[in-house]
Amino acid sequence: MLGCRLRRLGYRRATWAADIGRGVVTIPATMFAGLLRSVALAVWAVLLGLSVWIAWRWLALLG
Repeated sequence: MLGCRLRRLGYRRATWAADIGRGVVTIPATMFAGLLRSVALAVWAVLLGLSVWIAWRWLALLG
């Protein structure tokens, strides 16, 4: 959006700088969000699996 406005006003170099700056921020943010999603899925799987393991152990001890 900022790049489009700058382009309309005739600021070509500022448009390039704005687009590159947006890319520099967007790429690491996307990578961080992807990694965070993987960690959240792993934690959720452990939490859900933990209740099953506890129930299995409890039933195994009762015989």
